[in-house]
Amino acid sequence: MKILVVGFPKYADQAVNTSELLLPRLKRDGIVTALLPVEYDKAISVFNEAVDKEKPEAVLILALSPFVQRPTLETYAYNQMSSVQPDEAGVVRQNETIHEDGLPSYQGSHDLFSLQQYVLSQGEKVDIAIDPGRFVANAVYYEALYKKNSAVLLHVPSEKNYALDDTLETVNRILDYLDY
Repeated sequence: MKILVVGFPKYADQAVNTSELLLPRLKRDGIVTALLPVEYDKAISVFNEAVDKEKPEAVLILALSPFVQRPTLETYAYNQMSSVQPDEAGVVRQNETIHEDGLPSYQGSHDLFSLQQYVLSQGEKVDIAIDPGRFVANAVYYEALYKKNSAVLLHVPSEKNYALDDTLETVNRILDYLDY
């Protein structure tokens, strides 16, 4: 199975983005990676180009969240871009719709409870949340689900909150599950 894994570079006051550090460490058959800019429109465009080029059967979106203490699966993607923080192009979006014809939200395409149970059974940790925020990662997740891609959004903690090797193991267990 081909799985596209995307991440993001550093942004704002984040000196390093855990999702960017993880991408080159994913050494498995069937995995292709893409680094998306932390810019609303450009991230969606680069994401769509990667999907069109690679034609993956599943997508795993890795995004740094300074608010999570361990890897966290996001249940929903919201049809809204809104943040007081500018993206890396300096754009601030306030309550803007991603797709005018889209639903207010989409639930992820996988049973996250089963995915969480699998990860836990393999000795790793992962939480589940219902609100990914309305920044760039949510926009990419919404785009993936809007276009009927099989997609998962995993917010990853910073290295100061959770060891990078432990986050990598959780990501690998999620990839095992998606590849099953």
